[in-house]
Amino acid sequence: MGRKRLLGALACLLMLCGCGVGQGGMPSENGPAQQVQGKPAPQGALELRLLQREEDGQWLLAGESGVFTFCQEEIPFYTEGGEQVEDPPQAGQMVQAACGEILETWPARLEEVQGVWQMGWGEERFPNVWGLYLQVLRDLVAKSPALAEGIEYVNVDLSGAPGGLTPTEQQALAWCLGNDWGAQPLTLTQQQLEEEGYLSDPMEGWNSGLLLIITGRTTENASQEAGIEFEATAWRGPLAAYYFDGCTAWWPKEGSWTSYAVGQEAIS
Repeated sequence: MGRKRLLGALACLLMLCGCGVGQGGMPSENGPAQQVQGKPAPQGALELRLLQREEDGQWLLAGESGVFTFCQEEIPFYTEGGEQVEDPPQAGQMVQAACGEILETWPARLEEVQGVWQMGWGEERFPNVWGLYLQVLRDLVAKSPALAEGIEYVNVDLSGAPGGLTPTEQQALAWCLGNDWGAQPLTLTQQQLEEEGYLSDPMEGWNSGLLLIITGRTTENASQEAGIEFEATAWRGPLAAYYFDGCTAWWPKEGSWTSYAVGQEAIS
Protein backbone atom coordinates (compact mmCIF):
# COMPACT_ATOMS: atom_id res chain seq x y z
CA MET A 1 0.00 0.00 0.00
CA GLY A 2 2.84 2.38 0.87
CA ARG A 3 4.49 1.66 -2.48
CA LYS A 4 1.32 2.60 -4.38
CA ARG A 5 1.13 5.94 -2.54
CA LEU A 6 4.77 6.71 -3.36
CA LEU A 7 4.24 5.96 -7.06
CA GLY A 8 1.14 8.16 -7.04
CA ALA A 9 3.06 11.09 -5.52
CA LEU A 10 5.82 10.73 -8.11
CA ALA A 11 3.26 10.73 -10.91
CA CYS A 12 1.72 13.99 -9.59
CA LEU A 13 5.14 15.60 -9.40
CA LEU A 14 5.90 14.67 -12.99
CA MET A 15 2.56 16.09 -14.12
CA LEU A 16 3.30 19.39 -12.39
CA CYS A 17 6.71 19.63 -14.06
CA GLY A 18 5.10 18.95 -17.44
CA CYS A 19 2.64 21.80 -16.89
CA GLY A 20 5.56 24.24 -16.66
CA VAL A 21 5.55 25.15 -12.96
CA GLY A 22 8.88 26.91 -12.67
CA GLN A 23 10.75 27.89 -9.56
CA GLY A 24 9.40 31.20 -8.34
CA GLY A 25 6.79 31.52 -11.13
CA MET A 26 3.32 30.44 -12.29
CA PRO A 27 2.72 27.80 -14.99
CA SER A 28 3.43 29.08 -18.48
CA GLU A 29 2.43 27.82 -21.91
CA ASN A 30 6.01 28.33 -23.03
CA GLY A 31 7.67 26.57 -20.13
CA PRO A 32 8.91 27.62 -16.69
CA ALA A 33 8.42 31.28 -15.71
CA GLN A 34 11.66 33.23 -15.79
CA GLN A 35 12.79 35.39 -12.87
CA VAL A 36 14.10 38.79 -13.97
CA GLN A 37 17.31 39.50 -12.13
CA GLY A 38 18.74 43.00 -11.99
CA LYS A 39 22.38 43.95 -12.31
CA PRO A 40 23.38 45.95 -9.23
CA ALA A 41 26.36 48.25 -9.27
CA PRO A 42 29.53 46.24 -8.56
CA GLN A 43 31.49 46.67 -5.37
CA GLY A 44 33.90 49.56 -5.70
CA ALA A 45 31.71 51.61 -8.07
CA LEU A 46 32.22 55.34 -7.58
CA GLU A 47 29.30 57.34 -6.15
CA LEU A 48 29.30 60.67 -7.98
CA ARG A 49 27.11 63.56 -9.04
CA LEU A 50 26.67 64.01 -12.77
CA LEU A 51 27.45 67.65 -13.50
CA GLN A 52 27.50 67.72 -17.27
CA ARG A 53 26.92 65.32 -20.16
CA GLU A 54 27.67 66.47 -23.69
CA GLU A 55 26.19 65.01 -26.88
CA ASP A 56 29.66 63.93 -28.06
CA GLY A 57 29.98 61.54 -25.10
CA GLN A 58 31.91 63.79 -22.70
CA TRP A 59 30.90 63.40 -19.04
CA LEU A 60 31.90 65.52 -16.05
CA LEU A 61 31.25 64.22 -12.53
CA ALA A 62 32.28 65.02 -8.97
CA GLY A 63 32.28 63.19 -5.66
CA GLU A 64 34.05 63.13 -2.32
CA SER A 65 37.11 61.57 -3.93
CA GLY A 66 37.52 64.22 -6.63
CA VAL A 67 36.49 65.44 -10.08
CA PHE A 68 36.20 62.91 -12.92
CA THR A 69 35.69 62.91 -16.67
CA PHE A 70 35.26 60.26 -19.33
CA CYS A 71 34.38 60.15 -22.99
CA GLN A 72 32.47 57.07 -24.12
CA GLU A 73 29.41 56.97 -26.33
CA GLU A 74 28.03 53.46 -25.74
CA ILE A 75 27.37 52.90 -22.04
CA PRO A 76 24.69 50.73 -20.44
CA PHE A 77 22.42 52.61 -18.03
CA TYR A 78 20.71 50.98 -15.05
CA THR A 79 18.30 51.98 -12.33
CA GLU A 80 19.50 51.83 -8.75
CA GLY A 81 17.86 48.39 -8.53
CA GLY A 82 19.80 47.14 -11.54
CA GLU A 83 17.16 47.23 -14.29
CA GLN A 84 18.66 48.30 -17.62
CA VAL A 85 17.09 51.44 -19.12
CA GLU A 86 17.59 53.47 -22.30
CA ASP A 87 17.54 57.02 -20.93
CA PRO A 88 20.76 58.42 -19.41
CA PRO A 89 20.76 60.23 -16.06
CA GLN A 90 20.09 63.96 -15.96
CA ALA A 91 22.60 66.60 -14.92
CA GLY A 92 22.51 67.04 -11.15
CA GLN A 93 21.52 63.44 -10.37
CA MET A 94 23.59 61.08 -8.26
CA VAL A 95 25.00 58.03 -10.04
CA GLN A 96 27.30 55.10 -9.49
CA ALA A 97 29.92 54.49 -12.17
CA ALA A 98 32.00 51.34 -12.61
CA CYS A 99 35.16 51.47 -14.70
CA GLY A 100 38.21 49.38 -15.48
CA GLU A 101 40.83 52.04 -14.73
CA ILE A 102 41.23 55.56 -13.31
CA LEU A 103 43.96 57.70 -14.85
CA GLU A 104 45.67 60.02 -12.36
CA THR A 105 45.18 63.23 -14.32
CA TRP A 106 43.25 66.31 -13.18
CA PRO A 107 40.40 65.92 -13.47
CA ALA A 108 40.86 62.17 -13.06
CA ARG A 109 39.83 60.19 -16.13
CA LEU A 110 37.68 57.05 -16.04
CA GLU A 111 38.60 54.42 -18.63
CA GLU A 112 36.58 51.39 -19.81
CA VAL A 113 33.33 52.50 -18.16
CA GLN A 114 31.22 49.36 -17.70
CA GLY A 115 27.95 51.00 -16.67
CA VAL A 116 26.22 53.91 -14.95
CA TRP A 117 23.59 53.29 -12.24
CA GLN A 118 21.08 56.11 -11.68
CA MET A 119 20.33 57.01 -8.07
CA GLY A 120 17.90 59.86 -8.77
CA TRP A 121 17.67 63.31 -7.22
CA GLY A 122 17.71 62.06 -3.65
CA GLU A 123 16.58 64.67 -1.13
CA GLU A 124 18.24 67.58 -2.91
CA ARG A 125 16.28 70.79 -2.54
CA PHE A 126 18.07 72.49 -5.45
CA PRO A 127 18.90 69.84 -8.06
CA ASN A 128 21.54 70.91 -10.59
CA VAL A 129 22.30 74.23 -8.90
CA TRP A 130 25.80 73.62 -10.32
CA GLY A 131 24.41 74.00 -13.82
CA LEU A 132 22.60 77.20 -12.83
CA TYR A 133 25.75 78.86 -11.51
CA LEU A 134 27.80 77.81 -14.54
CA GLN A 135 25.18 79.33 -16.88
CA VAL A 136 24.91 82.54 -14.85
CA LEU A 137 28.68 83.15 -14.81
CA ARG A 138 29.01 82.46 -18.52
CA ASP A 139 26.12 84.84 -19.27
CA LEU A 140 27.62 87.46 -16.98
CA VAL A 141 31.02 87.51 -18.67
CA ALA A 142 29.37 87.43 -22.10
CA LYS A 143 27.94 90.88 -21.26
CA SER A 144 31.49 92.27 -21.15
CA PRO A 145 33.84 89.83 -22.92
CA ALA A 146 36.84 92.12 -22.42
CA LEU A 147 36.85 91.10 -18.75
CA ALA A 148 38.18 87.67 -19.73
CA GLU A 149 40.76 88.86 -22.24
CA GLY A 150 44.39 88.05 -21.45
CA ILE A 151 43.74 86.48 -18.06
CA GLU A 152 46.03 83.87 -16.49
CA TYR A 153 43.61 82.95 -13.68
CA VAL A 154 39.87 82.64 -13.25
CA ASN A 155 38.79 82.51 -9.63
CA VAL A 156 35.28 81.35 -8.68
CA ASP A 157 34.14 82.30 -5.18
CA LEU A 158 30.94 80.48 -4.21
CA SER A 159 31.53 80.65 -0.47
CA GLY A 160 28.38 82.81 -0.09
CA ALA A 161 26.27 80.99 -2.70
CA PRO A 162 23.30 78.91 -1.48
CA GLY A 163 22.65 75.41 -2.74
CA GLY A 164 25.34 73.43 -0.95
CA LEU A 165 27.90 72.82 -3.68
CA THR A 166 30.72 70.63 -2.41
CA PRO A 167 34.39 71.70 -2.76
CA THR A 168 34.92 69.28 -5.65
CA GLU A 169 31.80 70.55 -7.43
CA GLN A 170 33.13 74.12 -7.09
CA GLN A 171 36.48 72.98 -8.47
CA ALA A 172 34.74 71.38 -11.44
CA LEU A 173 32.84 74.59 -12.16
CA ALA A 174 36.03 76.67 -12.05
CA TRP A 175 37.71 74.10 -14.33
CA CYS A 176 34.95 74.52 -16.95
CA LEU A 177 35.33 78.29 -16.92
CA GLY A 178 39.10 78.00 -17.05
CA ASN A 179 38.71 75.93 -20.22
CA ASP A 180 36.44 78.62 -21.66
CA TRP A 181 39.10 81.30 -21.42
CA GLY A 182 42.38 79.35 -21.30
CA ALA A 183 43.05 80.26 -17.67
CA GLN A 184 44.12 78.43 -14.54
CA PRO A 185 41.08 77.77 -12.28
CA LEU A 186 41.03 78.82 -8.62
CA THR A 187 38.35 78.61 -5.91
CA LEU A 188 39.51 81.16 -3.33
CA THR A 189 37.87 84.10 -1.59
CA GLN A 190 39.18 87.62 -2.28
CA GLN A 191 40.92 87.61 1.10
CA GLN A 192 42.65 84.32 0.27
CA LEU A 193 43.72 85.71 -3.10
CA GLU A 194 45.42 88.57 -1.27
CA GLU A 195 46.97 86.31 1.38
CA GLU A 196 48.38 83.92 -1.22
CA GLY A 197 49.82 86.70 -3.38
CA TYR A 198 47.55 86.47 -6.41
CA LEU A 199 46.01 89.89 -5.76
CA SER A 200 48.35 92.52 -4.34
CA ASP A 201 46.15 95.62 -4.18
CA PRO A 202 42.38 95.47 -4.83
CA MET A 203 42.29 99.22 -5.53
CA GLU A 204 44.62 98.70 -8.49
CA GLY A 205 42.64 95.72 -9.80
CA TRP A 206 43.73 92.25 -10.88
CA ASN A 207 45.60 92.49 -14.14
CA SER A 208 46.27 88.76 -14.47
CA GLY A 209 42.95 87.34 -13.34
CA LEU A 210 39.16 87.49 -13.24
CA LEU A 211 37.24 87.15 -9.98
CA LEU A 212 33.72 85.69 -10.24
CA ILE A 213 31.46 85.79 -7.20
CA ILE A 214 27.91 84.57 -6.47
CA THR A 215 26.16 85.32 -3.20
CA GLY A 216 22.53 84.83 -2.24
CA ARG A 217 19.87 83.24 -0.11
CA THR A 218 17.15 80.61 -0.37
CA THR A 219 13.45 81.49 -0.58
CA GLU A 220 10.03 79.94 -1.22
CA ASN A 221 6.98 81.14 -3.15
CA ALA A 222 3.24 80.79 -2.53
CA SER A 223 3.23 77.46 -4.40
CA GLN A 224 5.89 76.17 -2.01
CA GLU A 225 8.44 76.00 -4.80
CA ALA A 226 12.01 76.37 -3.58
CA GLY A 227 13.99 79.26 -4.99
CA ILE A 228 17.29 81.09 -4.82
CA GLU A 229 17.74 84.86 -4.86
CA PHE A 230 21.28 85.84 -5.79
CA GLU A 231 23.75 88.40 -7.09
CA ALA A 232 26.66 87.70 -9.45
CA THR A 233 29.84 89.73 -9.97
CA ALA A 234 32.61 89.59 -12.59
CA TRP A 235 35.50 91.72 -11.31
CA ARG A 236 38.95 92.74 -12.50
CA GLY A 237 39.10 96.02 -10.64
CA PRO A 238 37.12 99.02 -9.35
CA LEU A 239 36.64 100.28 -12.92
CA ALA A 240 36.41 96.90 -14.64
CA ALA A 241 33.41 94.92 -13.40
CA TYR A 242 29.94 93.74 -14.41
CA TYR A 243 27.05 92.86 -12.09
CA PHE A 244 23.79 90.92 -12.08
CA ASP A 245 21.55 91.98 -9.19
CA GLY A 246 18.16 90.80 -7.93
CA CYS A 247 18.35 87.44 -9.72
CA THR A 248 15.92 84.58 -9.02
CA ALA A 249 15.64 80.93 -10.01
CA TRP A 250 12.87 78.50 -9.07
CA TRP A 251 12.70 74.73 -8.71
CA PRO A 252 9.55 72.65 -9.19
CA LYS A 253 8.68 70.11 -6.52
CA GLU A 254 10.45 67.48 -8.61
CA GLY A 255 13.33 68.02 -11.01
CA SER A 256 15.68 70.83 -11.93
CA TRP A 257 15.47 74.57 -12.58
CA THR A 258 14.69 75.61 -16.16
CA SER A 259 15.53 79.34 -16.27
CA TYR A 260 16.53 82.31 -14.16
CA ALA A 261 15.69 86.00 -14.17
CA VAL A 262 17.97 89.02 -13.71
CA GLY A 263 16.51 91.97 -11.81
CA GLN A 264 19.01 94.57 -13.05
CA GLU A 265 22.48 94.88 -14.54
CA ALA A 266 25.30 97.30 -13.80
CA ILE A 267 28.80 98.03 -15.09
CA SER A 268 31.77 99.88 -13.66
